[in-house]
Amino acid sequence: MENLLKNKKDIGLIADEMGDLPEDMVLANNVSIVKFKIDYGELDAFPGNVYQKIREGEKRGLPSLLKTSQPSINDFLKIFKEKLQNFEKVICVTFSSKISGAYNSAVQAIKFLPSSDQKNIYILDSFQGSGAEGLIILKIAEMIKGAKLKFEEIIEEVQKT
Repeated sequence: MENLLKNKKDIGLIADEMGDLPEDMVLANNVSIVKFKIDYGELDAFPGNVYQKIREGEKRGLPSLLKTSQPSINDFLKIFKEKLQNFEKVICVTFSSKISGAYNSAVQAIKFLPSSDQKNIYILDSFQGSGAEGLIILKIAEMIKGAKLKFEEIIEEVQKT
């Protein structure tokens, strides 16, 4: 068990996909992404991202009605468990709780972890949408990479914003 702990890195980072970070930034910062569920309906047959699908559907006269839902408790739980295998502590950034239930799903997921793991995860409600959430994720990633701040100091810093 002691060897396992020695191989773990200090702080891992999780975020929901609403931070809209490009894949290269996600990979470069080792951010685990929790996906929202999107039902594209008739647009599902078209290639590309959501915007490309909508544009193609509009060209063909199809309605661009998408149905979305927040990540489930189990979606967060799975990523929490995976991240805790490699990191001592984890910070999870979610889309604003005023718009989405993602924060609540993350908070509920923690309750299914052993109490020893629960204290090693901090969930940050960004109170932001899209681009602003992405900037918060990148700022936290920068603080983690710099390794100048401890977990508690990073939490203290992000709570100021």
